[in-house]
Amino acid sequence: TNPMLQYYKQWSERTPYVTRASTIGLVSSFILSFFVSGNTYLSNVPYFTMFHYEIYRLIFSPLFGDSFFNLIILLMSYPSLGAKMEW
Repeated sequence: TNPMLQYYKQWSERTPYVTRASTIGLVSSFILSFFVSGNTYLSNVPYFTMFHYEIYRLIFSPLFGDSFFNLIILLMSYPSLGAKMEW
């Protein structure tokens, strides 16, 4: 059996659904950032937020990251915190 698959199954059993889905989404957005620049579409630029009323930028800007360092910090802290918030 594949040890990575076993680790994922164990992780998915002990992690609540919303935390698991958002963590997978954040890793996916990091991988996608190599191919598509999301900073122009999702980053919180005050000009677009204030003058064009693009309020979605306030919500989605923390969810999109293209920094490996930010992703590592997030993966170390978020799953345990998210599991505590969901239980």
